[in-house]
Amino acid sequence: MENGEKSFQKLFDILEWIASGSEPRTVREIAGKLRLPESTVYRILKYLTGRNYVERTAQGLLLGSGCLHLGAMAQEQNVLQRLAHPELIRLAEETRETVHLAKFNGNAAVYIDKCDGARSIRMGSMIGRNAPLHCTGIGKAMLAALPDKELAARMRELTFERFTANTICDAVRLREEIRLIRSRGYAIDDCEHEEGVFCIAAAVIGRRGKVEAGLSLAGMSLTLKAGTAVLAAKVCAAAGRIAARL
Repeated sequence: MENGEKSFQKLFDILEWIASGSEPRTVREIAGKLRLPESTVYRILKYLTGRNYVERTAQGLLLGSGCLHLGAMAQEQNVLQRLAHPELIRLAEETRETVHLAKFNGNAAVYIDKCDGARSIRMGSMIGRNAPLHCTGIGKAMLAALPDKELAARMRELTFERFTANTICDAVRLREEIRLIRSRGYAIDDCEHEEGVFCIAAAVIGRRGKVEAGLSLAGMSLTLKAGTAVLAAKVCAAAGRIAARL
């Protein structure tokens, strides 16, 4: 890797680390986490604060207005998100639960839109944040919609990290789950990624059968699980309407 590439990598590593949590970061935290000299962190932060991508506060460092502008423009330019958003609102209002839209991001799913419902509960999902494919409803729905050859390629790259006692942690079980998803037309996450959180998801299939995105409904397991069949029909219908808009 050339020196210029290393500098860019350090810059984006710092930005992503600041963005990875809701609490302000300190220079010492950043340097320790990324194993960088504090002098290097200070130099990069001077540039980032000068361009308003990072803001200094009394508590530490936060993302600045430059990042807010980029995020707003990314949402504006994203055709998928723009076309799908009305359906997210509609589904959230109908069910009173949180609705997510995600797409593949390498070997993960990245949330590109989210609409909180009236019964919204605290969960780790956030626009721009990656989620694992093997233990989220939205990830499994997208995997199940792939052609077998592409599915096999993605499966080889999965790490099967365990998050809860219910997490699927091996390829054999995931393939069994994918067969079930394909037969019924939707995926579920039964507290596999986050304790107490139940999700119902379907893939958004575009032209020529391409997996464009995944759509999920998420909420408390005690609330959603009993109504899975009815809610799954709503999720699948919304995914179909998004596909039609595309």
